[in-house]
Amino acid sequence: MSTERHGRWTAEQHTGAIAPEPVSVPAAAVPQEVIDFIRYCYQRRRIGWPELYDEMCGVAARGEFRGMDYDRLATLGVRFSLCDMNRLAALAQRVVLDERRRRVAITVERSGVAVPVAPLETPVPDLRALPLPR
Repeated sequence: MSTERHGRWTAEQHTGAIAPEPVSVPAAAVPQEVIDFIRYCYQRRRIGWPELYDEMCGVAARGEFRGMDYDRLATLGVRFSLCDMNRLAALAQRVVLDERRRRVAITVERSGVAVPVAPLETPVPDLRALPLPR
């Protein structure tokens, strides 16, 4: 099917995962509850974006994590709208990266073998200092 004739994407043009664009916003405190919410959602299935977004929506809809529903999360600065998607994806990406680093450190520690772990090129900032949408 041609994009010129019907205005649609062909299968070849629409493959591959879409990564969130980097978001630059002023520094503001991220409540620990928000980080814990995202971490909880990630630990349930250990999935990446956009599947993690679906998991977060489901958990919020049921108020499954400490009773936090959409309204409570909104008061903490977490919104699930398209306008706030890039910021939420960037925050989730940082939490997932932090979780993966923790798992590697725990695995190395439990093995009892000294394994040098090279630092990543970009250090992960304190997650509580990351900005959230307003």
